[in-house]
Amino acid sequence: ALVQSRLDYANSVLLNTTEHNLHKLQRVQNYLAKSIFPVYPPIPSAELVQNLHWLQIKDRIAFKVAVGLLV
Repeated sequence: ALVQSRLDYANSVLLNTTEHNLHKLQRVQNYLAKSIFPVYPPIPSAELVQNLHWLQIKDRIAFKVAVGLLV
C-alpha cells in the first residue's frame, strides 16, 4: 500500500511526462503486483494488475487529474 500510494502522490505533475518515465512507473507497479501475488507458474504482470483491479499508470494519472478537477 505504501508503494502504491507513492505512485499516486503527484499525478498532476506527471500528466505530461514522457513515455519513458511512464514506462518506468508502470514497471514499478508491475513489480509490486508480482510481489503481492507470487504465483507459479508465472503469469504476465499485466494480468496480475488487472486481477487486482488496478488501473495502468497512464490511466491512473488521467483518473486522478479528472477527479481533482471535480473537487
